[in-house]
Order: sequence, then C-alpha cells, then structure tokens
Amino acid sequence: MDYVLLPKIELHAHLTGSVSRPTLHEIWKRKKASGQTDLEDPRVVMPEGKHDYNLQTFFPLFSSYIYNLLTDEESIRYAINSVLQDFLADGVVYLELRTTPRSTTTMSAEAYITVLLGAIEEFESLHPQLHTRLILSIDRRHSIRTAESILDLAIRLQDTNKCGVVGIDLCGDPTARPGGEVAVFTPVFEQASRAGLGITVHFAEAEASGSHDELRTLLSWNPGRLGHVIWEDEEARKVIVERELCLELCLSCNVQAEMVHGGFEGHHFGHWKGVKGPKISLAILEWAFGKRMTPAERLRKNQRMLDKAIRELDQTRVKLEKQEKTLIQQIKTSAKNGQMGACKIQAKDLVRTRRYIEKFFSMRSQLQKISLRLQTYRTNEQMMQAMKGATMALGSMNKSMNLPQLQRIAMEFERENDIMEQRQEMMDDAVDDAMDVGVEEEGDEVVEQVLEEIGIDFNQSLGETPTAIGNPAIAEGKIAQAVGGGSGGDPVDDDLQARLDSLKK
Repeated sequence: MDYVLLPKIELHAHLTGSVSRPTLHEIWKRKKASGQTDLEDPRVVMPEGKHDYNLQTFFPLFSSYIYNLLTDEESIRYAINSVLQDFLADGVVYLELRTTPRSTTTMSAEAYITVLLGAIEEFESLHPQLHTRLILSIDRRHSIRTAESILDLAIRLQDTNKCGVVGIDLCGDPTARPGGEVAVFTPVFEQASRAGLGITVHFAEAEASGSHDELRTLLSWNPGRLGHVIWEDEEARKVIVERELCLELCLSCNVQAEMVHGGFEGHHFGHWKGVKGPKISLAILEWAFGKRMTPAERLRKNQRMLDKAIRELDQTRVKLEKQEKTLIQQIKTSAKNGQMGACKIQAKDLVRTRRYIEKFFSMRSQLQKISLRLQTYRTNEQMMQAMKGATMALGSMNKSMNLPQLQRIAMEFERENDIMEQRQEMMDDAVDDAMDVGVEEEGDEVVEQVLEEIGIDFNQSLGETPTAIGNPAIAEGKIAQAVGGGSGGDPVDDDLQARLDSLKK
C-alpha cells in the first residue's frame, strides 16, 4: 500500500519546523547574494541526512537560522509555499500550522501573520484539495503583555470557515517557567476559550515541564489537544482518559531527539493506541528530525551515490594510468643508464600499478551493473505508478458510466437513425416527383457526355450491350431470318419448328 496516497490530517505542524533544508538554502542564497546575512550555508551546518538533534542543540539552531532567514515578505511567502507543497505531496488534506507571531526588521507581528494568511489563501485557491488553518503560539518565555497581544491578534483574525486562525498554543523551551510557573498565562487561555478559540498545549514534553503543578495548571485550561505527553503522571493519565482528549504524538521528534527511551518500539504511542477514549494524532517535525524516505527517494539517493563513486574511480584510474606511463619511461631510462636494480624496483611498481588499474576497471564494471539495476527498478517504479494512475482513472470512469443505460441509448439512436433514413428516402422521391426530375435519364445524359468526349457513339454502345441474360447480341450486318423450314437454317431448329407445326394441326 502506498501510504503517501492516503488522505491525512496534520494537527501538530510547526511552520518553521516544517521548512525543508533545500528551502532554507535557497532563502539563504538569495540573502547572501544581496548582503542581507552573514550566516553560514545551512547545507554545511545542517547537511542532508543529519537528524541527531536534541533539545539542547535544537532550539539554538531553530532561533539562529529560522528566525534570521525568515525576516521579509518574500522569504516568508517562499517558505510557506514550499511547506504547503510538501504537505500536499504527502497526501495531507487538512493542515493546522502553528507559528509564533513575531516582528522582524521589516514587518510587525501582525503583518507577519497577515502575510502567512494571504499566502495560504492563494495556495488553497490553486490547490483546493488542501485546507490549511493557523494556530498562534505563545512561547513559555513570553511576557504576559506579549501573550495578551497574541490572543488579541488571534481573536481578530479568527475565522474557521476560511484560511484564518482557529486556536492558540503553548510551546517553547520546556525548561522555561518550570514548576507550575506557566500559571501566569491562565487568564489568557481562559479568555481564549471564552472567545471560541481552540486550545492545544505542549504537555509534559520534558521532565522539567512534567511537574504535578504544571500538569494540573495546563489541564485546568480545558485544552482539546495535548502535544507529546511524555512525562505525565498517573493523575494526568486519568484526566486524559476521562475527557477523551486528543494526543498529538510525534514519534520522529521524540525518538531522534532522545526525548524517550527504547526507540520507536519503546515509544508511548504503543501504550496510548490501546487505551479506549483518547484520540491520537501522529505528527512529524521534518527538517530537524527527518522523515521516512519513499522508495523513489531512496533509489535516487543510491543512484547519486553510485554515480559519485564511479566518477571517483575514474579519476583515480586516470591517475594510475599516468603513473603507469611514467614508470615505463623511468624503466627505459634506468635500463639505458645500466641501473638494473632500479629497473627491477620500478618494474615491480609497474606490475602493481597495472593490477590496481585492472581492479579499478572491475570495480567500475560492478558499480555500473548495480547502477543499471537501480535504473531498471526506477523505470519499473515509474511504470507501476503510471499503471496505478491509469487503473484509478479507468476505475473512476467505469464508476461514472451506466453501461445498460448506454446500451439503451445506442439502440434508440440506431432505431431513430433507421427512421430518419426512411424519411429521407421518401422526401427525395417526393421532391423528384414534384420537380419532374428523372434520375435515370439524367444519369444517361451524363454517360452520353462522357462517351462523346472519348469518341464513342452512345446508341451504338448500348446496341452492343446485351439487353437480357442469355440472349446473344446480333452481329452487325446480319439480318434475322424467320424460324421455319427455310434453307440455310440450323437443322436442329428446323426439326424443332416442324414438330411445333404438327402439334398445331
């Protein structure tokens, strides 16, 4: 089964955490060319395949690159469009992106959110199969005043029917405001609930944010969804089950960042999936913690690695061939100078070099075989995808067709066509009668005109033509004789005529 084709709902997606590394690189490249940044290339700092970030290394990286690159409208629009395109390609049909309103050197926090909403609305008009909404996040490090301004912005931009804000979130460094200090935000979240906004919080994300006082405070805000849920206590588990809350679990983030022990097998998703009541929403933080590669992506990656290895082998082989020529020249020079000891040493090096060249040729051949196999697999994969698409198209066409009805329509059309042909023939005859037009006579006239053009008499030609089957034409210049006992006639005919005459008597 191709899981990418399955329609999905994504409820825990951080906008800045969903920006891919190639997208960051493109934004960095533009800013670097215009002198707007002195940051190092993201592809160098965060190379492809590196996903071993933890909470201590993640947040500084998050702040230095994401927040310093997404500072203007062009960069923000480019990033959000890339993110939405990625989710669309993954088969997501409903997406809730969360982001923290923030001011930059070129725009206010409200302008930042307005740009996002405009870009989302434009994308949805082009791709109506993906519906995207925004969640505004309050950072644990924010002041009360900042949190209140975010709430005010969320209420003003609240719109559940269009591409608007649908809720608020508590997120940020879990080590900030530990031991229940997040209670300072209680009035803000209570007001959000009264305003009809949805509430989701990062819940027991780390040991520092898993104290009894904090969990009790967060649950008092009546959130509809809880994120991560790693360090919850028994009392919190009971409340989750009783309220049938939705749990936003991010396996890749938790495992790659070593927030849980035991890998994917030991992840608490295994526990919650068997508990009756709570709903589970699976999420992924792609750019920092990675995601499972599709078979096509793995094939492309392996193909690139093989091509690179073949190029490196060719480069080394060329160097060895140059060394071989140099050794041959050195052996000749040593032999001319009578240095036989040097000749023997150089000859051994030459033999060794030639063996290396042969090995490199063999290795290159093996790699080429593997490369051809990969290309075959990729071709088969593309053919399978094409056949799958054609099969789906034919299936939908068959579903939309009513074959018995089409058969009845065809029969009715054939019957109506016969009736129309009969009516046309009757109308043609009636018109001919009314116009006193003889089709046969007109046809004879046309034939006569053609024969005259080629020098043949029309009446003569018709005279030579048999007028009845079995009656031979009369030869030109002969006169027909009456049947009877005349001389010169056929004896058989004369005998037959005599018998007929006797019968008459």
